[in-house]
Amino acid sequence: MSYAPWLALAIVIEAPILWLGLRKPFLQTLMYAALINGITHPLAWWFVEFRGANVWMVEVIVAAVETILIWFAFKVAVRRALIWSVVANAVSAGAGLLVSIFLY
Repeated sequence: MSYAPWLALAIVIEAPILWLGLRKPFLQTLMYAALINGITHPLAWWFVEFRGANVWMVEVIVAAVETILIWFAFKVAVRRALIWSVVANAVSAGAGLLVSIFLY
């Protein structure tokens, strides 16, 4: 599968989780989720696919970076940003793993 469906999957999964957790307007959440994933997802993909990085190590770094981006974009407490970043990334990483198991 090409790269674009993986990015779309991450956005489709993470946006509703952030919306439920952060309680911000849905379109704002969708826009920021797309922007945040547009920043972190390509880098994560490159490190895992082309540099052979450990996927779980990359996910930890992505969650940390996304915590900062969520805190900045949504103007929420850092703790809240961290919690929802970890939840959204855990769910989307798990879903990506399941999809990849069934596809390959």
